[in-house]
Amino acid sequence: MSLKRWDNIVINFSFVGCEEKTICCFCFLHITSAKTVGWDLPHGHSLQARCKDLGMYKLLGESRVLCSNGLWAPRMPSCVPTTLLTNYSDDSPPSIRIKVGVGSGAFEPSGVLAVLPGSTIHLDCMYPRHRGTPEWTWTGYFRQYLTGWSTMPEEKATKYRLTIKDIQNQDTGTYTCASPRGLTNSIVIVVAVSQCPMLPDPQAPLQLRLEGTKLGQRALYRCPLGYALDGVANSTCLASGNWSSIPPSCHPVQCPSLYLEDPHLSLVELNTSAWGRAVFKCSWGYRLSGPPGLECEPSGVWSGPVPRCRGKPTTSSPK
Repeated sequence: MSLKRWDNIVINFSFVGCEEKTICCFCFLHITSAKTVGWDLPHGHSLQARCKDLGMYKLLGESRVLCSNGLWAPRMPSCVPTTLLTNYSDDSPPSIRIKVGVGSGAFEPSGVLAVLPGSTIHLDCMYPRHRGTPEWTWTGYFRQYLTGWSTMPEEKATKYRLTIKDIQNQDTGTYTCASPRGLTNSIVIVVAVSQCPMLPDPQAPLQLRLEGTKLGQRALYRCPLGYALDGVANSTCLASGNWSSIPPSCHPVQCPSLYLEDPHLSLVELNTSAWGRAVFKCSWGYRLSGPPGLECEPSGVWSGPVPRCRGKPTTSSPK
């Protein structure tokens, strides 16, 4: 089964031995039997799906699907947009915004939020206050949690908050917000301790800023001006003790090829690297309309449009 992805439109999964399925582009797939994507997965192998932005979409269906005798069992899940994405539609489940006030946490490939013991977590159920008050419920019996509308002036009209202070192992569970109409959205929290391996020094020109190697801490990569980053810029330490992605790389920026539509226009000089130049000239008797040259900017685009040649041929011979 080979996996293909189209960003911003639809993600289609064409699998050898399994029928083709479609899932909306805001779903992210994690192949549990391998570290990257693109294999043929035989009978008995599974996929695990989660919505890309935790709390902003609600997963409908089972998160784990199995290739069994040429079919997916159960069928592929889907992701439903929530209130922040639907302009607070009455027919949408509430969005849940997550904030780690103290400590650290990480969104796991399985779709749960893993946090370090002692952290403080704020879960904001996004719902218009003038339409009523949502309700927070949770699966654990360890303690009761503080809930109520945010007191911040810019937040008190839409954020109904549940706060978990000094989180402990017993706080592991599912936290669900229900709108007054009974539509729900949930966040699963797991309290965990993990240590990821120290990352090697990156190969120049790649640059690394490391927050730390504990759960939820990040490795932040960047490339210098004139280089583009190929891969994931930020990697997070997960509860498994693994980094969420492999280190990226840097490659030199190149501007696209120039297409000269004007038959009287030609190139005198061309360098498509960052800060390189394209210099133009016109045939004898014609003059440039526009800049005589363009610069390849560090972002990978030319500094302006290609000029054209204007004027009528002269009767005198060129010197």
